[in-house]
Amino acid sequence: MTLPASEAPAGAAPPPDARPAELEVRIPKVLRAGLLVSSGLMVLGLAWYAARPPTGGPPFSLLNLGALFSALDPRAVIGIGILVLLLTPLARVGASLLHFVQEKDRLYAGLTAVVIFNLAAAVVLGTV
Repeated sequence: MTLPASEAPAGAAPPPDARPAELEVRIPKVLRAGLLVSSGLMVLGLAWYAARPPTGGPPFSLLNLGALFSALDPRAVIGIGILVLLLTPLARVGASLLHFVQEKDRLYAGLTAVVIFNLAAAVVLGTV
């Protein structure tokens, strides 16, 4: 038996059916947008690569994206698609943080900020 939200003990998590609808709509939109943008970029880059493969230039690396772009290398577009895909989970957590800040839920905002810091550090350290 679950208690109504008004009778739940202080600090207890809300029941699953009382989750904020706004958050449940925003997060799938962020994830879908990240997936579609990254997929589109990678398909575009692969098509460009198939039509005009690079004849040298710098090796492919997310750190070399600037040099690849300046050389008009199709691998740069593929790299941006990969980068968008890597950053999509970070954007999802960012959407959660925005929600918790708007709701003035300092505990979950703080915990989510720690998660964002960890994800950002993993992305940065993974590309170095």
